[in-house]
Amino acid sequence: MALLLWIPFSVAVFAFLKPAHRAVAFLLVAAALFLPELEFFDIKLLPNLNKKTVACAWVFIPALFWCSGKLKRASLGAVPWMLFGLMALVDIGRAVTNQDPLVLGHNTVIPPILLHTGLTFIMEDFLLVFVPFFLGAALFSERESLRDLMKAFVLGGLAYLPLVVAELKLSPQLHAWVYGYHQHSWLQVLRDGAYRPMVFMHHGLACALFMATTALLAFGLARARDKIRGFSVLPMAAALAIVLALSHSLGSLVFLVALVPMVLLLPPRMQLRVAVLLGALVMLYPMLRAYDLFPTKMLVNWAHSISEDRAGSIAFRFFNEDQALKHAFERPIFGWGGFDRIFVYNKQTGEDVSTFDGAWLITYCASGVLGFIARFGLLTYPIWRASRRVKRIPNRSDQILVACVGLTTAMVSVDLLPNGMFTYFPHLLAGVLLGATRELSRRESAPLPAHASVPPPRARSVRPPVAARAARG
Repeated sequence: MALLLWIPFSVAVFAFLKPAHRAVAFLLVAAALFLPELEFFDIKLLPNLNKKTVACAWVFIPALFWCSGKLKRASLGAVPWMLFGLMALVDIGRAVTNQDPLVLGHNTVIPPILLHTGLTFIMEDFLLVFVPFFLGAALFSERESLRDLMKAFVLGGLAYLPLVVAELKLSPQLHAWVYGYHQHSWLQVLRDGAYRPMVFMHHGLACALFMATTALLAFGLARARDKIRGFSVLPMAAALAIVLALSHSLGSLVFLVALVPMVLLLPPRMQLRVAVLLGALVMLYPMLRAYDLFPTKMLVNWAHSISEDRAGSIAFRFFNEDQALKHAFERPIFGWGGFDRIFVYNKQTGEDVSTFDGAWLITYCASGVLGFIARFGLLTYPIWRASRRVKRIPNRSDQILVACVGLTTAMVSVDLLPNGMFTYFPHLLAGVLLGATRELSRRESAPLPAHASVPPPRARSVRPPVAARAARG
């Protein structure tokens, strides 16, 4: 019922909330925060209509009417369109190259992927990748709309504050109280003898990452001296950071502790250089893991110094990555297609012996190296683009906010290495970064080359006034 009622609710928000880009920001944030997890409508030839696909579909369809002018004028550049085209090609390739059944053990057969499933893959990527990226680039590229989106995230984080605090005390129960079931295994709720809040998100890690995202954006607004409803943003950012510290999610807390000083102290260009390095780590990570160049042992030893549970969790992740990579290299170009075919099985018994956590690993096994380049290239290319063009943005506060969005995009991209793609926020932020960089940097023309010389102004002949001409005559 909640998923169905979201459709007329989205139309009503567009009708009453002006300007229309605020409706887009509100709906994308609110859907991720409050719609139910796990449940979906299964319709043939269509991707599963779940929390994420319903939210993206019913923000895009009304936007076609209320934001048609801005959508028509949107300019993404050649590289994003090439990556979108590559993504569609990969979706077709996944279906074409995985039409063979997998026979495991004596009685286990994993069915092939039917050819028409390629269209389903394309529709799913259109909703979950293209729609948030395109809307972000088209509607939040100007000064006020960029601030409105960042404030929407901060207000969403503030709305979650009492709910997170409640689940810290009472255990994660809100999803069960409202929708009647728990959205995740109870074993994932406990951490270090305390509760890890989930509220209405898929996992405690998703909730913690969202709080880290809102806190980092809030610190960026505070440095730019923006206000929300006349109130300073700095106390809001501090409150979000404190609640995150209490949420028992070490990864998101490490991100925030490392990046907040950069947002508050470093110049925008330096912040974006750090973001570029993080983006390069994301794109090179599969190769580093394949050639055993990533310091896995050092990270496990560091986790041992904190907690045995965390060390065991990290070691388990790295072990599964090794197993999955061997499986993925058997079909490196288009991957294993998806569904149950991406997992590692015991060939004698047919038992699933793998656990996939990282979004990069799921992408790599399902759609191969080309699918990884397309999906993660859309996340990292805007970061590199912003680092090259931020100096052309004339307004200092605009530079600060673009750099903050760049660091935030890099943070959520790096989080996809150990964790899943819980929401569509990574591609939304990447699109916002690309659109804001392109639009705000156009306000100042490119500087002249160093060897160029400016010609002197031409002298204009001025006719003498009438009285002077008469006297002269």
